[in-house]
Amino acid sequence: MYHLSEINLINKAAFAGYVPSRHMHEFGRLGEDDTIHGVGAFLFDKPIGLVMVRRVGERNLAVSWLYVCPRYRNKGVGAALIGALEKMAGPGDGGKISFSYNSDSPFAVQIEALLAKTGFEKPNVSLCFFKTECAAALELGWVKRYVCKDLLERRIAQFGKYELFRWSELKDREKEYLKEIKGRLYPDWFCPLNEEKKNDPFLSLGIRHQDELIGYLVTRREGNDTLYIWRSYLRDEYRGSSLYVTLFSTVLHLQGRAGIRYFMSDIEESNTRTIKFAIHAFEKKNMEVHRWNVMMAEK
Repeated sequence: MYHLSEINLINKAAFAGYVPSRHMHEFGRLGEDDTIHGVGAFLFDKPIGLVMVRRVGERNLAVSWLYVCPRYRNKGVGAALIGALEKMAGPGDGGKISFSYNSDSPFAVQIEALLAKTGFEKPNVSLCFFKTECAAALELGWVKRYVCKDLLERRIAQFGKYELFRWSELKDREKEYLKEIKGRLYPDWFCPLNEEKKNDPFLSLGIRHQDELIGYLVTRREGNDTLYIWRSYLRDEYRGSSLYVTLFSTVLHLQGRAGIRYFMSDIEESNTRTIKFAIHAFEKKNMEVHRWNVMMAEK
């Protein structure tokens, strides 16, 4: 019979092999950061599964990783882990716990059965992901047309009355501005300076008007062959102009020069305008576009 225990500094090394690289940074903070919690399942002294959760704000929790060894699946271990985690870390009064997964996961059916068993609501689409080859995108007419060619050779370039720059040229006062507007112009989690070291300083771009930062497109590497359009923003008064597509096109050209095969982007399900743009811009007959959704359930 298995038993459950909180994951801490003493026992967490036993679970390291069950955590993918994208979650290792968070896993490393278990036992040190009170916003990260984990519960492990043991059969005698052998770890057979774990669940990790991070606190979002004061009251909400988000499950970031759940894993059960194949031999022990469909035996109630996953449900027991979630139940124990709720008792240990529980959301605050009026708070919720959320669980996200990819719609194209081979385990989607099992995940949905687990969610139903543990009292989660029916999952809804949270994010829409797009992934395609950079070389094919570079053949599109709008990508050829809306590129700031000067920025392909420099770190800072004039583009009409605007100044475009590589993210490595972001000024200290602009970093302070981005920190100040967290929680006001956009949620805390959206800030491009979160885990800043992961940002690609040369394949991410910003744009200024009259020496003020008005937008950016920040990228990160996903493995060796994919550039992830991680955060993008443009002040309301400049939306509807060609500025965003210029940033996007210029990043694609820089990516092509860097020899990175794929690019990937995610869009919130509620942002129907941008989803329509992505479908219109990339889903052409001569391009293979992989599209999938991130599903989220709450309780």
